[in-house]
Amino acid sequence: MDSKQLRTLGYNYQLGFGVEKDEKKAFEYYIKAAELGNSDAMQNVGICYYYGIGVEINYQKSFEYCKRSADLGNASGMNNVGRHYKYGNGIDQDYNKAFEYYKKSANMGLKSAMSNAARCYRNGIGTKRDIQSANYWFKKRRSLLKTNKSPDTINPELKRILDDEKFKLSWIDYNECKIIREKGKGGFATVYSANWFDRINNSWRDVALKVIHNSNENEQEFIQELKNYCDIGYENPSFLNCDGVSRNNDGDYIIVMQIAGNGSLRQNLVKVSQLEWKDKLNILNGIVIDLESIHSQEIVHRDLHSGNILQGSNLQTAYITDLGLAKNENEGKICGIIPYIAPEVLVGQRYTKASDIYSLGVIMTEISTGRRAFDGIPFDDFLVSKIIDGSRPECLGPDCYIKLAIKCMDKEFNKRPTATEINEIITRWLDEIDQEDDNEIKKTNYGS
Repeated sequence: MDSKQLRTLGYNYQLGFGVEKDEKKAFEYYIKAAELGNSDAMQNVGICYYYGIGVEINYQKSFEYCKRSADLGNASGMNNVGRHYKYGNGIDQDYNKAFEYYKKSANMGLKSAMSNAARCYRNGIGTKRDIQSANYWFKKRRSLLKTNKSPDTINPELKRILDDEKFKLSWIDYNECKIIREKGKGGFATVYSANWFDRINNSWRDVALKVIHNSNENEQEFIQELKNYCDIGYENPSFLNCDGVSRNNDGDYIIVMQIAGNGSLRQNLVKVSQLEWKDKLNILNGIVIDLESIHSQEIVHRDLHSGNILQGSNLQTAYITDLGLAKNENEGKICGIIPYIAPEVLVGQRYTKASDIYSLGVIMTEISTGRRAFDGIPFDDFLVSKIIDGSRPECLGPDCYIKLAIKCMDKEFNKRPTATEINEIITRWLDEIDQEDDNEIKKTNYGS
């Protein structure tokens, strides 16, 4: 057999196509094909070593095989080398090289590399943050994606969303998700990490599985959250990406989406507070970009807090999540966590975009101090009264940052800046940090 036939045999054994699934045999055939110089098989061997498919995990060997594949001009090999450099697995971490390999692979037409390059642009990893370039690559990837049709047995409204060609969503077989690990549990949902084989696009994907509790009984709430992600993400593709929907053995619906593997901002507050101010502003910029995207669809989040901000392996990345309570300005009752609820909402007025801006201001104080807002104080009626009377959490840092946070938390909601205005301010600050040595923010140390 030639190398192509050997590699195909390995692929069939790995996935159980026409033969009984056997990952050890798959690995053996991939190795044989790689030894004959097959670059596709080399990157398959690299993936096996990376995920422990038919062999023990070995990141160094994974990198070596992926690099050999990349050196032969294989786009998948390049993409996988980029991943090794991004996460520092098997090689010293190097964001610049990660972006370089992602971009080369994306230019060769690999969809997963387009997504990776887009995220680098979105989060400023290995390159300057550039939302326009991020959206370009996200849209290009979306235009190339293939999806499968949803079953006829599900809710008709859900089926319409899933089968709408513009959203590019798939109905995902739960059994195609492997290495499922719980990452967090709340009152409404449990989030898991998983490795999903996207058969229709022939690629392995690291994803998050958001299992909505009792969604088999409350389908409408699940559908509304999914619709929020779809509407926001279609117009603003750098928003947290939704891949599709699945359903577990208990009948609960699952949103399958982009994974941000470093937990929430709340969990990372101490680490974040110790970063340089440029890095803190990058985090804030990511949050504001997402909030601007949400507001562009005339949606109010209504439950924005540091626990609903997800971070990737690089702490400078930040994504707003949990859109289950998000609605338009004319809908909804009081909800959320007391320290983040705007004073006008606490006295009975409706939620507006300005209410989200107040929540953002509170998050700004947490980024600066490394502590939750009103830490150590009971979240009760007494705290509600204090907030209504003008009490605000402590904020540290350069004067311009403190002033912006205070402005976001202004008692008069019509005096708060918009998400677009805040984005412009932070972008200007970041540019000034790069261009000026004698810069107020650059000179500010943690806690000063």
